Amino acid sequence: MFTNDVMERNQFIQAMSFSTLLVGAVLGLGVFISFTWTLSWLLIGITFAAAIGCIFVFKGSHNPTVSFLGVSGMSLAMGLMVGPVIATYAGIVVLQAVFAALAIMVIMSVLGIMFPQAFIGIGSYLMAGLTMLIFAGFAQIFLTLLGFG
Repeated sequence: MFTNDVMERNQFIQAMSFSTLLVGAVLGLGVFISFTWTLSWLLIGITFAAAIGCIFVFKGSHNPTVSFLGVSGMSLAMGLMVGPVIATYAGIVVLQAVFAALAIMVIMSVLGIMFPQAFIGIGSYLMAGLTMLIFAGFAQIFLTLLGFG
């Protein structure tokens, strides 16, 4: 499977696809578990602290298994946090958002595999967009907790 400690391209793509699927399933599990919970400051604080702790785990480890467990823990914590927020939306809206996110992820993944050079240099823009999405998500959670619809 490994040649000189380096995966072949197809093996790398398969491993990344599988790990992405697993992490997505863990996130979904967190949402499923907390879907009926009441959103509270305590829930936000605990899940946020757990997510930050897991970030330190996966960023600080050079062991792939430990890093994967850190990413999975962060995904579970985020799922637990957003479960009560998702419960405030109609089911069809949630399904539309899930399918839109999956479609974008698949399209971007395929394009990245087919044309890797096209994505070189846009990492900072993608990171800025992701950061804005994270802040918007937290703002939405706080606004929902404060009683805004």
